[in-house]
Amino acid sequence: MAPVKWLQPPDLTENGVDVANIHVQLADDFQCTETGPITDLHLWTSFFHDGTPDGGLTSLVFTLRLYADVPTDQQNPYSHPGDLLWIRTCAPGTYQAARIAASTYEWWHNPGQDYWEYPGDSQVYQFDFIVPEEDTFVQKKGTIYWLGVTYEKSVPDQSVMGWKSSPNHWNDDACWLDGTIWRELRYGGAHPLKGQSMDLAFAVTGIPGEESAWDFGDAPDPRYPMLLGSNGARHRVPSAYWMGGSPPDSEADGQPDPTAMGDDIAGIPDEDGLTTSGLLVRGSNVVLLVTASTTGVLNAWMDFNQDGDWADAGEQIAADVTLNAGLNYLTNTLPANAQLGLTFGRFRFASVAGLSVTGPAPNGEVEDHAFTVWQSRPATDIVITNIVCVTQGVLRLEWTGDTATTYETQFTTNGLTASNLQWITWGPAVTSPPLRQQDTNALDVWRFYRVIAPWVPGP
Repeated sequence: MAPVKWLQPPDLTENGVDVANIHVQLADDFQCTETGPITDLHLWTSFFHDGTPDGGLTSLVFTLRLYADVPTDQQNPYSHPGDLLWIRTCAPGTYQAARIAASTYEWWHNPGQDYWEYPGDSQVYQFDFIVPEEDTFVQKKGTIYWLGVTYEKSVPDQSVMGWKSSPNHWNDDACWLDGTIWRELRYGGAHPLKGQSMDLAFAVTGIPGEESAWDFGDAPDPRYPMLLGSNGARHRVPSAYWMGGSPPDSEADGQPDPTAMGDDIAGIPDEDGLTTSGLLVRGSNVVLLVTASTTGVLNAWMDFNQDGDWADAGEQIAADVTLNAGLNYLTNTLPANAQLGLTFGRFRFASVAGLSVTGPAPNGEVEDHAFTVWQSRPATDIVITNIVCVTQGVLRLEWTGDTATTYETQFTTNGLTASNLQWITWGPAVTSPPLRQQDTNALDVWRFYRVIAPWVPGP
């Protein structure tokens, strides 16, 4: 067990409070005293009326989170958790727990119901969570973080666990999450300290040392999770796992860029692990060529609907795919309804399976790439069949074409012989019959129209 870097011991007196932690997230802040990875976390708890879980102390499922700090200012009357930086789910049996003391009777508090009871319990338990090396969070000296905790039961029963209060007050109150709003924890009810700040009992331990080196992605952020503050994907470097011809360099944070070239621009041009066999045409197969340094696992995603995430159904295009050293061929079919134009993909290669679009990896590389999604050339010629005057200043264009093609309508007010002819797109894309578009601002003396099928490969 590593040295303790932060300690808020439990209050074992009659003023101690146990705050119900089931179905509600509790959090308290702490300050990093020395840069280095957090190796283990420790909580002190009790159970309502001393009723422990039927499946034993280690039958619970915990979710531990680390957040950035939102300090007090004119908009925030009290500090509270901000951006999620790290998350870990601890399954039954992956942590240690034991009864450590029998205190005097203590208070019980359910913040969601503003419920207070005395006496509520008398037995004290300690839970120890050891973080695997590949999943540790590297804290920076002087930085304030928040530890958030929730738990669920793997065996249904009547037990309810509470996170114990601490007599050691630091900075601001602990908080509880009320829907999407963090609210202060304060003593209430008939408690002798009613109205005063409440803190929670926990310890943070870690190993001092240099900050780990990471390879980050470079797609646009905040549109995509890229930066450390967004829990962006990151891989520890150096390692034996990478894509392309050269190992990745390291960055202090993500390198967001409108074309996903920030990593190459800021450092070594190492984003060379992936190419495609041809254009990405929706509804068609595409072969991805991925070069791996050694045998490892690939997870990859593509934002087909261009909504700024890789979380929609069908957007993970490689799930724990084994790559062999050298060139690998992966065949995928682009959805027929994929949005046309520029989009982004994320590719993560490492020794471990189960990586998501965010979070740390113990080794390997993350590469973000920009792609252009095209559509097939229409089989039917585009012919404008009608220009209907609906009312003054409102015209409707109608044309013939294919039912599976996306069309755009454009106009220009320049003469057709002008050397600087500029076509302006108006109205939404037309993706299905009826093939028509209404111009509600046709007030120019001259207005010339055309219909095109955009994002069609050249001849």
